[in-house]
Amino acid sequence: MPYTSEFVLRALFIGVGATIVMDLWALLLKQLGIPSLNPRFTRSLDRASLLRSMDS
Repeated sequence: MPYTSEFVLRALFIGVGATIVMDLWALLLKQLGIPSLNPRFTRSLDRASLLRSMDS
């Protein structure tokens, strides 16, 4: 199998595997009643840390 084909297949399997793991993790958190991280909260954290780093 050529190197390019092997690389593409490995990348595809890694991506699919990572997606399955993250979906199972989300289901587990939902079953346990643990809320997932709110994306709006993470955006405000990123913005705040950026502003703080610009001040110093």
